[in-house]
Amino acid sequence: MGCVPHDGDCADDERPRHRVAVTAPFDLMATEVTVERFRAFAATGQSSMPVQPPWNRAGGLPAVNVTWNEATAFCRWAGGRLPTEAEWEYAARGGRPNAIYSWGDGLSPLIGARPAANVADESAKRDHPEWTIFAGYSDEYPVTAPAGSFSANEYGLHDMGGNVWEWTADWYQSDYYQHSAPTNPSGPDSGVARVVRGGSWGDYSRGLRLSSRSLAQPGARGIDVGFRCAR
Repeated sequence: MGCVPHDGDCADDERPRHRVAVTAPFDLMATEVTVERFRAFAATGQSSMPVQPPWNRAGGLPAVNVTWNEATAFCRWAGGRLPTEAEWEYAARGGRPNAIYSWGDGLSPLIGARPAANVADESAKRDHPEWTIFAGYSDEYPVTAPAGSFSANEYGLHDMGGNVWEWTADWYQSDYYQHSAPTNPSGPDSGVARVVRGGSWGDYSRGLRLSSRSLAQPGARGIDVGFRCAR
């Protein structure tokens, strides 16, 4: 877990790379939770429906603007929970512990000649000319893509890199890897922000790396932040 030796973009909070045992079997949703599924949850009266941007209201798109608390409540309703950060990274790597990105080690998000992820690309730059993008690459989605639009990894999981950032269960701590438990780590006991993983449609290479860590306060909403559940 953590930044791989041949990755030149390592951040301090991804070090040291360390071996982690995830000993309890778990399942992870194949895609991010969609607008349609969250609407079904909201219809039960257990949560309000987070306001979706005008471009993100179709049922098959990943739900965004979801707080950590709302994501936790949805997962509980669905019979699961948010994944730990360690579970998320294990799943995202798909059995390839030395990979840099979900699509491999190459900077361009391609598998063969096919687009492999929804990231900051030429279609996004038309709306955001100031962005740094994957030059010459187009996934055809300037914002969110329907869940499952790109090929799954070796564990059958889609969009583990790009589309929307994903909440995890863990509190964020920048130096946590220096004293993380070697077996089933579940993050610090407390904190002010939770870990989000995976990068989004608006991210360039650094945020899309499998070891990249970011954070958001539990009550925060973001048009590029969603989630998927574990059980």
